[in-house]
Amino acid sequence: MLNADEINLLTDICELLKMFDDATHYVSGDTKVTISLIIPVACGLYPNLEKITTKLQTTEGLEVCELLKKGVEARLFQFEKRTVTGIATMLDPRFKKEAFRSPFNAAEAMKALEDELTISPTIELEPEEQSQIGVDGLSLIGYVEEKCQTKIKNKRVDLILALRQYTEKPNSMQSLDPLTYWKTHFLEYPSLAKVVKRYLCIPASSTESERMFSRAGQIISDRRTYLKPKHLNTLLMLKKNQWLLN
Repeated sequence: MLNADEINLLTDICELLKMFDDATHYVSGDTKVTISLIIPVACGLYPNLEKITTKLQTTEGLEVCELLKKGVEARLFQFEKRTVTGIATMLDPRFKKEAFRSPFNAAEAMKALEDELTISPTIELEPEEQSQIGVDGLSLIGYVEEKCQTKIKNKRVDLILALRQYTEKPNSMQSLDPLTYWKTHFLEYPSLAKVVKRYLCIPASSTESERMFSRAGQIISDRRTYLKPKHLNTLLMLKKNQWLLN
């Protein structure tokens, strides 16, 4: 039987580890965008650990909490400095710059995204038809259109302006799927939407690939030694995408 002190200690440990369990499940989903969750979750763990100290009942619990805070600071805060996670967080309309702890890291992620936009091929949208204003078919302000056509355009400046416009808009609700947002705002930010396709598809963890290996091991058994690779791939594909039918 456990005594009262041991029960209090276990209660503290469970309270501390619960948020890490929630964070693990949060970034290990297979039907939602997860790469952009790494920085917000990593940065959110630290203040939650600071708040929970008032609930801890034992000295050992406080010591564990301090060790966890140091571990989060040493291991997880580094994701703010990485290009992939930084760009993915910036492209998530729920987070943008506000998800970063450090303004410097947010500025570096913004710069990396600007560079990524510059080297990416620009999507050219069909120009809208210009209405002619004039008398008897003769445009009285045609010289303005001619000057607009000869105006020098700077691709990088245009992309940076679009990016600034996107980041300055209010953040979306946390319940919004970022893919739904970009599906409806594709025409507004075509170049940004193209970068989104390359970054937000990255999984945050290897959980799903490990699950696929486990399923493959369950399918291939001693009684199915003649199962061909193409049939195995088909079975795994059907199992993986079964959620689409629900």
